[in-house]
Amino acid sequence: MIYNLINYSLEQKLYDYTLNQIDENLLEIILDDNKYLVYCSKIQGPVNKRPPAERRIQLNPKLKETLHSYMGEDYKILLLGYDKTTNTFSFWNYGYNINIRSTQSLPTRIQTLNKARSVGFDFHYYKNRNLADRPTTEHSFSINAFLFPLVLENYRIIFDRDFSEIFRKKIQSWNNRFRKDELVLCLDLYKRKFPINKNALEIKEISNYCQKRSDLMGFIPREFYYQELSAKNFRNINGISKKLENIASADPTKRYSRKGLIPDPHAKKILLDEYVTKSNSIDNKKLFEDAKKIKDKIISNNIEILIGETKIENIKNNREESYINNESHPNLLLDFDLNRTQKELDFNEGDYADPVESIIARLEATKEHNSVVNKLALICNKKKLIKKYSLNIDFYTEYKDRGKLFEIKTFNKSNFKSQLRHAIVQLKEYYFKHAIYFKKIPNRYDLLILKDTDLFILLPSNPEDFIDKEQIEFLKNQNITLCWFQNNKIETFDENQSNIKWLL
Repeated sequence: MIYNLINYSLEQKLYDYTLNQIDENLLEIILDDNKYLVYCSKIQGPVNKRPPAERRIQLNPKLKETLHSYMGEDYKILLLGYDKTTNTFSFWNYGYNINIRSTQSLPTRIQTLNKARSVGFDFHYYKNRNLADRPTTEHSFSINAFLFPLVLENYRIIFDRDFSEIFRKKIQSWNNRFRKDELVLCLDLYKRKFPINKNALEIKEISNYCQKRSDLMGFIPREFYYQELSAKNFRNINGISKKLENIASADPTKRYSRKGLIPDPHAKKILLDEYVTKSNSIDNKKLFEDAKKIKDKIISNNIEILIGETKIENIKNNREESYINNESHPNLLLDFDLNRTQKELDFNEGDYADPVESIIARLEATKEHNSVVNKLALICNKKKLIKKYSLNIDFYTEYKDRGKLFEIKTFNKSNFKSQLRHAIVQLKEYYFKHAIYFKKIPNRYDLLILKDTDLFILLPSNPEDFIDKEQIEFLKNQNITLCWFQNNKIETFDENQSNIKWLL
């Protein structure tokens, strides 16, 4: 686990480095002109006859002799303790003044580890005795494990007393740049879609992946880990869109003339090192497959998966079994039954001051909602199309190898805008869960199947008296077709007619 955490964090920063495992507890890192020997140990505790909050690693005389021998070869010695619960590394100072003839415990506290998890780093001061057997005050330094390279860069000063005053700013500055996983996701989108509107769903998806990756690594709250403006707008659609422009300027296989843009050197390095072929073209298939693996790792919400400690296939198999075996699972697509019990709606009773009026409105909305779903199911039944639904999804079918995902909404004059907003958000969430995460309906990233899922909002009646031009354009931008029943026939706006031909 420690090896993979270190390797992942160094690789993400795109360092030129070597990492060798000398034995179970010793790692060698060569970075630039510096050589490091890292003694790695899991942090132990609580220990009998010690304070309950104390955690520690232990050095024995034989180990100290080994570490001293490497110091003679100009290695910098790092004593590293790993706490899996908090995903933190702790470090203790090591030098020639350490007594190599005795066994020694190096302490920290659970409070220190928890604080390092919550705000990025913390110190634990403790009493010790030096080589002259005099009392001294020393400290351990605990940090989010993914910030390990920053410890190497600041190795000479991490045990200085004033280090805490500058280290927060160092984290924020060091952490701002896009890392390798983020750049690969952007590179893949760049090769598939560029140029692309910044409001496109694909841009938003990459933004979501980057944000979720940051959360998974424990970089929360963001203002502790990124500079103020970056934290506020962390990997938003504007940032992702601009990054694609920077990548285009750096693409070694093309020549884009884009004034005012700074080519991204890290993206260029990744392309040249891993994806540009001898014929000076980009290996799109390899790039796509690598991006897909990164997305799966992020979605796993598992640090061990993210860093390569555990194979993604193990999680996928468990996820598949859970999907198939749990019939009450809200994401399970079931066969649609025209005689099924009516689906209970999410309903905002706060819109009604009178409780009786609220109950009546709920019943009417539920009746209308299920009437619309049944009408749609009958149309698909006549066309011999599949009919599916889940506890979340109102209706799903397929036509000519393309999925069709529907969100049904009832509305009135007062709640139309809020209902439309809810429908848009729900459609995107459900598409993500079923197409990207569970992979149970077609998605645009599966190049082997070459099919995708179209998104629809279906209403019980014509909304033209309530909808404005901006909302219509937004739906168009998000590739969502708004349609409605009129005289038992599905209608839509003139420019969307081709999207519903399959239903007519």
